[in-house]
Amino acid sequence: MSDNPLNRLVSHSKTVDLDQQQNTLDRTEKLKDAYDQALAGKQKAADISPLQPETNTSQRQHAPEKEPHLKPVGEIRRLVDQQIDAENRQKEIDRAKALNEAAKLRAREHSLQDREHEKDNRDRSR
Repeated sequence: MSDNPLNRLVSHSKTVDLDQQQNTLDRTEKLKDAYDQALAGKQKAADISPLQPETNTSQRQHAPEKEPHLKPVGEIRRLVDQQIDAENRQKEIDRAKALNEAAKLRAREHSLQDREHEKDNRDRSR
């Protein structure tokens, strides 16, 4: 190497830094591509999922619809729907009974409080 700065080659450390920067850029591009692919996959799954009906066994309305050639005919279908309707009616009846009992308890508590207030008022007035 010469002492003349014009004839001097680029130092070894600078070439290493350039290589590392290029490798880092390549890695970030690969990571970005992988991220974009994963994001696209999630979007595809999100686009497909609203088309599929949600199955919630705790709140079924009627027997699930089947393809016309697989659909049970007549009495079988009606029995399934009747069972489901009976279950739903029973749930409504049970809920109404529970609400009725809660209302009765609140009314009793309220009447007891009223009696206590009246008794306190009578004692104060004497």
